[in-house]
Amino acid sequence: MRNEPFARARVAELVDAMDSKSISRKGVGVRVPSLVPAPLAHPNVRAGADELALVLLPALHGVLRDAARCFDRAAATPDAWADERRMRDVASRSRRCHQVGWCFGLLAAASGVDVLRARHEPDGLRAILVLLGDALDDRAIEPHPSELPRTRARAGWELAFVFAVVALRVSAHEASIAWRMTERDNRTTLCVRGRAPDLPRELLALVPGARAVRDERWFGLEFDTSLLERS
Repeated sequence: MRNEPFARARVAELVDAMDSKSISRKGVGVRVPSLVPAPLAHPNVRAGADELALVLLPALHGVLRDAARCFDRAAATPDAWADERRMRDVASRSRRCHQVGWCFGLLAAASGVDVLRARHEPDGLRAILVLLGDALDDRAIEPHPSELPRTRARAGWELAFVFAVVALRVSAHEASIAWRMTERDNRTTLCVRGRAPDLPRELLALVPGARAVRDERWFGLEFDTSLLERS
């Protein structure tokens, strides 16, 4: 059974931690700007955030635990910083932690508290699909997420969020997460194989000019190609 208040509370814990009035480092107080509440998210948007949070939070915590173990091993090993293989592992997990932090921010923003501000993650579509596959018992993703496009800053967190909600709802009962992307007349269609109920208009409205698209086997959204980086 879904537990939306629990999911929202877990996201709120992160927000509360980020909203500390000061952070002490070696006894020196550092002032942190207080959060400016975003307009209250529509219930349909918060419902999407709750769905994602319930699925993603264990996977996000798993990434952080794995990174902590890797960092601890490196710190406890003499001359670890001269070991190229170990440093590649540390760098890889650092990148994953960066994406996990962005994903926490995405969930908070969709719940009505924008902790991301102007922070943009160009690889947001790729990152959230990888995390979703991990969270769904290592569900296979076809094609590989690395083939997803990078996004421009004007796409914000919203495009990745709506795509993740679509992917979760459509592929929940599928053996894999299969996606496809097509472009025509400056419009891009990004779909996931499977069926899902119509998206609430409040979710679609997060991505300016987006509309839902479907056929017998695929469901997704169509949006302005200018939201994506051109290769």
